[in-house]
Amino acid sequence: MTLHFVRSTSTRTQLFSSLLTMLLFLNACAQDQATNTNSINNSNLTTKSDLAKGEEYPWDFPAEQDLAILLPLEEDQMIHATDVNAQGEEYLSQYWLSEMNRGFLPTNVKDAMERENVPQDWVLVSVRIVPCNPLGLLPDQAPETYCWPQVRLTWQPVLFNYTMPWGSHAESYADDRAIHALYRVPTQPLDGISMNEPSLKAMLEHLKEQIPLGMISQETEELFLEERDRAAGRLLQGALELRGDEPVEGDLYGLELRRETQWGWEDADAFRDRLRRFLDEFAQPRTLHLLTGFSLPEGRIPAQHDNWTFLSFMGVDGGLQQVPIKVIGKESGDELVNIGMSQTVRQTKTIPSEFMEDPAILDAMNDPYFGEELNRSVITHRDQVPTLGAEIADSTRTMVHNTTCASCHVLNDNAFNIHSLSYLEQQRKITISPRVVSDVSNDLRWAQNYLGHF
Repeated sequence: MTLHFVRSTSTRTQLFSSLLTMLLFLNACAQDQATNTNSINNSNLTTKSDLAKGEEYPWDFPAEQDLAILLPLEEDQMIHATDVNAQGEEYLSQYWLSEMNRGFLPTNVKDAMERENVPQDWVLVSVRIVPCNPLGLLPDQAPETYCWPQVRLTWQPVLFNYTMPWGSHAESYADDRAIHALYRVPTQPLDGISMNEPSLKAMLEHLKEQIPLGMISQETEELFLEERDRAAGRLLQGALELRGDEPVEGDLYGLELRRETQWGWEDADAFRDRLRRFLDEFAQPRTLHLLTGFSLPEGRIPAQHDNWTFLSFMGVDGGLQQVPIKVIGKESGDELVNIGMSQTVRQTKTIPSEFMEDPAILDAMNDPYFGEELNRSVITHRDQVPTLGAEIADSTRTMVHNTTCASCHVLNDNAFNIHSLSYLEQQRKITISPRVVSDVSNDLRWAQNYLGHF
């Protein structure tokens, strides 16, 4: 016979048990209360979205090459502007190219775009997948909260097996001009309709008017963040699908040519097909919200011409509207200068160390009210790069509205290379500007936080 002994519970044990139960209860209540009182208004960083919870992502996702896709100049691997998407529309329409050329006509560039290039010359050289691009005008408008996912394409005219006027031959020659096309990501597939995101529109208006962030209603903010996260989830899922079925974990680190494009023609073809499907989904003409471009005048001699012109267009339901180029003070929020419909810059020939800005910028620097802040916001000569370069390159400290196109583009070591994520002439290595390096680093941090990797 087995005897079972039951030991009576002592008073001390009962007391300890009661205290433990009470502590656990209080802790649970405290956690619940913290959850309920952790208002979105008090958050500067996004947290892991409900859409991402429970999803399985590779341990190294995203890596640099997931978010910055650099494409090699291989003639049989390029995606051309005249190629059509799944909706039957050109990736970079001839209408857009024509409008860009029209914008250059009153400038020193004149009709160089059409004289030196045909639409078929324009090829896709890089793609940036931006999980959440800041929407505000100023750094203090919580750029990591009030942001929206974006896709950025860089197009450039490239001539293959080209013999230059002076007789030398180039395997590829990238003309000194480029177009950046920026697309906002909708919360759901468009299926041929226009993009309509009311919460995004409301937030853009709020930020544009520089209304204090505390005046955003909780209902408006919650709806915006919910839809922002949904759109970001779609975009990151699309970025993940670009990896395909082949294991690439650990292979996509570093800002280099996308790894699959270097594995052989079968892998390169497969990746190009996946990229096309990605563009069909996330780069539809109706979602374009900004198109910018720069060009050298006719002649293909940067050092001799010493002149580049920038233009900017707003996307309007697939169409384009040219807009003036302005600088908004990141400290004051005031409009420091309206440069006009184009910005022309040059590297002065008489003083090689000096970079000359558009005359409108130089004149505005003498303004008694805005001149001092403008001087701290733009680079007028290369001697300022060591002092202002790091701040202008950092998108968390200087928004695109707070400086000039040229100030971001002249941070490269080569004074006559103003490319950001594109190619210069015969060089086979793509130019990656310091601003791009900073942007991608910030994008990685945002995405990792969103996916709960921190």
